[in-house]
Amino acid sequence: MINIAIVDNEESARKSLRECLRFCEIRENVAFDIREFSGAEEFLLNYAFNFDIVFMDIMMGATNGIDAAKALRRIDQTVILIFVTNMAQLAVSGYDVDALDFIVKPVDKQSFLLKMKRALGRIVPRAENSVVLNIARDLVRIDANTLRYIETEGHYVSYHFPDNVYREYITFSAAEKKINVGTMVRCNKGTLVNLRYVVGIKKDVCVLDTGEELLIASARRNDFIKSYVKYLGGGGR
Repeated sequence: MINIAIVDNEESARKSLRECLRFCEIRENVAFDIREFSGAEEFLLNYAFNFDIVFMDIMMGATNGIDAAKALRRIDQTVILIFVTNMAQLAVSGYDVDALDFIVKPVDKQSFLLKMKRALGRIVPRAENSVVLNIARDLVRIDANTLRYIETEGHYVSYHFPDNVYREYITFSAAEKKINVGTMVRCNKGTLVNLRYVVGIKKDVCVLDTGEELLIASARRNDFIKSYVKYLGGGGR
């Protein structure tokens, strides 16, 4: 079952999109669980982290779709976002919030089907690698593939991304268990690094593409190098 949210203040537009989704179910032999929201505020207030695809109207009441999408990205980096609009030129703003695509009203079923095929192709890899973090009582869903490394900081664990760092109150072992990415390897007792972003090894440190250097414990050096060599050879991808 694929979970879909439709966010649009026009009932007729929601109905049209729902009919297109039913058409897609028949043509692609898939099943959708569809939830509708008449406004951005209602959607964000009742946000469910199980959504796979969100259809967002750009022009809506007090909170427009672009602002709502920015708020959505602060709590969920991985959900597939598709804008729905009367004016195609407004959809350019979608690149700022990592929107996959946009649909121009009125929605054409055949055109919609092509866009949905693209969206459906993105769901499985995203779902396998998404992780929900509990950050200061707020839930944030992240794409673990873009995670550079995690490290323990007292009673917290910090998750390092190129443009952000999240800190979660959790044990390091518990954090390690929920990061289900094969390219994550321990380089020392309190640091787990993603081999995707390691560009080299110098003596007792590994160097990331950001220029950061992480200590490799002497007891883990041989295993770490073996894992890195295996990754470079394609065995860890």
